[in-house]
Amino acid sequence: MTVEDLRTLRLGRLVPLAEGESARADDGGPATRFGGQPDWLSQPEWPLASGKAQRFIAQVRLPGSEPRMAYIFMEDDGLGDDDPDPGDLSEYDWNTDAPSTYRVTDSHAPNTVIVQPGGTPRVPTAPVAEGPTLQNTVPGRTMPVVYRVELAPYVPETVEAEVEGEEDEPVAWWSGKSKFDGEEGGRPDVQVGGDAFWLQMDEAPGDDWHHVATIDSATDKYSINCGDSGLAYAFLNPEQTNGVLITQSC
Repeated sequence: MTVEDLRTLRLGRLVPLAEGESARADDGGPATRFGGQPDWLSQPEWPLASGKAQRFIAQVRLPGSEPRMAYIFMEDDGLGDDDPDPGDLSEYDWNTDAPSTYRVTDSHAPNTVIVQPGGTPRVPTAPVAEGPTLQNTVPGRTMPVVYRVELAPYVPETVEAEVEGEEDEPVAWWSGKSKFDGEEGGRPDVQVGGDAFWLQMDEAPGDDWHHVATIDSATDKYSINCGDSGLAYAFLNPEQTNGVLITQSC
């Protein structure tokens, strides 16, 4: 499903793709998806961290009449011998045009968002189309997973403000106060667009950065390391040419 406007908050649940099934948008172009391999729109730009390939988590279709994608990556957390793809891309030359230092904050680096077409990676990249992908780890087994995303517009619930005269406070979709807590299927897996609901303090790189997605790590559908019941927040820079992925935990 194409996201028409990043200011519109949408919540999504992940649905496993059947064998041979692909996730496509209504116009036939690439769609928002978790796992698998990126649907590159230009020359592949696989981001690296310390000479290793980062792990592909998801891609989000950006607003616009022509396909444009934000590809979300995380530094690999080292699953050892059970990892089906250790991500060794040391044989490839790095993109020397990308900066080797990070100016947002150290906590935001090197997790990254690659944008195509027209993006400018903020981390070193390799011209590799495929690499480590989203996976699920269960006792004795690690396996790659891929999901399509069922997104629906959402208006946040509110709770009455503690101070008379102030606006009611929005309830985060991942909060135990949310209506999803008691619904069949539980709370959603991802938020796309809208304002970010921070688990801790607001860590947006700047007021003019664009919130792309919030990803819940407290799920049995995939395994990503955001700390204790953590969330990952993907942001694009004001020019929408690259981005960062910020993690917070309880």
